[in-house]
Amino acid sequence: VLLIAGDAAEALAWNERALERFAEDDRLAIHRGRCLLALERHEEAAAALTQVLDRVESDPTVEFEVLEQLGLVYVGMGRFDDAQGVLEASVDAAREIGPAMPACPYIALGELYRIKGDLQGQIDAQIKAADWEPHKASIQADAARLCHQVGASECALTYIDRAIALQPDPTFSELWERILECHKPGPYTNLRAHDTRHEILCGLELEKKKAK
Repeated sequence: VLLIAGDAAEALAWNERALERFAEDDRLAIHRGRCLLALERHEEAAAALTQVLDRVESDPTVEFEVLEQLGLVYVGMGRFDDAQGVLEASVDAAREIGPAMPACPYIALGELYRIKGDLQGQIDAQIKAADWEPHKASIQADAARLCHQVGASECALTYIDRAIALQPDPTFSELWERILECHKPGPYTNLRAHDTRHEILCGLELEKKKAK
């Protein structure tokens, strides 16, 4: 709760007091790594999480959490190749566990590709995140935005469809701003937040006819 509230230092202090009593508790150790990451104490975070990873034997959920956090730590350290390997291992762990796990490793990989300037890698990772968590509107909208950015309009429409179906009310401004980013420049330039999918498709078809 303290970490969520933004007080990483106090969260770390509480965590370390708990670890004095429960030194082998993997969840506490992972939480310590999160606190250190939030404080940008990357070397300590990497050491803490690696220690947990070394003793994890048969709990794929713990392995998933450690790998995902360690990948983020390596990103913070600028160790991008290490980060990619660890995050890909986290994705493998998530697949082993099943769809109950969140899409955060894919999203983290997308952010890593963005930092490296690999737009296609970022798009591929975001699409995998959207397909992994099809009920999260913001993830669908981000996939739509990136698809449109490279001119993949049909792909963008697929994820716009999903986002609108999940969150149809345009008063949710943050989500709609993401969706509307897909409308410029391109076939959606003059569309407003209340436009229907039919109008979007008509605009797309008109743009295709003009191109011919």
